[in-house]
Amino acid sequence: MKNEKFKEDDADRIIHSHVLYAMTGGAIPIPLADLAAVTAVQLDMLRRLAELYDVDFDKESARSLISAIVGATASKIGASMVKAIPGVGIIVGTGAQIILAGASTYALGHIFEVHFANKGDFMDVDTESMRHSYKDWLKKGQEYAKSLKKGGLDNENEFEENHEDSTHENESSREASSEKGEEQNDPFDDIRKLRELLDSGIIDKADFDKTKMEILERIARGK
Repeated sequence: MKNEKFKEDDADRIIHSHVLYAMTGGAIPIPLADLAAVTAVQLDMLRRLAELYDVDFDKESARSLISAIVGATASKIGASMVKAIPGVGIIVGTGAQIILAGASTYALGHIFEVHFANKGDFMDVDTESMRHSYKDWLKKGQEYAKSLKKGGLDNENEFEENHEDSTHENESSREASSEKGEEQNDPFDDIRKLRELLDSGIIDKADFDKTKMEILERIARGK
């Protein structure tokens, strides 16, 4: 069993990488697609945190809890209609959504990290208490997301490396599922592989950004 400090470090890496995924999802200029993409990112984050802390993951329970805890924040992330308006609305709306998507994911990740570390699972969540904790973490998350956005592409390499680390944490469990005949199709791994193509010079940055956005849009549509 992993030392608790190592688990905490791994959890922080998982949260960090998914905050950046969510910020990318928050920039999708399609009405309501950004909300779907961010929710998909948050579900994947909770799945990975659950695996780290040996908690059984239930997708529908996790989805319901995200909705119950995030609440009004989600509706603000999903306000893509602002981004669909030509001109200034696109710029202003997108910037706000990117920060909020990252902050929401940061807050959600940390409250569940604490919950799982204290031997909690998806069946014993006190949603009212979680909402209060979420609001406190959301303020920290906004500053965190702003710093990442300000750092721009400097965080991109760290983002992909951190996600690769968290992917390796769960590699054996996915291989076991694969041996049982379960189809594995992780779009987040697709983005990591896409990064490898960029690093090797097979594709350029424009192709990388375009394809990554297409993958996130596909996640948003549930395909």
